[in-house]
Amino acid sequence: SKNILKGIIAAKKKGAFVVALTNAKGGKMNDMDIDFLIKTPSVDTARVQEAHITIMHVTSSLLEKELFQKKRFT
Repeated sequence: SKNILKGIIAAKKKGAFVVALTNAKGGKMNDMDIDFLIKTPSVDTARVQEAHITIMHVTSSLLEKELFQKKRFT
């Protein structure tokens, strides 16, 4: 959607690292300054949404483990 594309542009202007999830085609995001574009290998909306949910759960779990559960020795 236009709001997502505008959000990407605004984030990049602020120096943010941008990760985007798309379907197999990628759409307009193919031509944007996106640091990490994850294309789900389908164009079926339901399958793409299922894959995106799984990707987000795995990503969140890994970030939580890295940021909050990592044992630090002093």
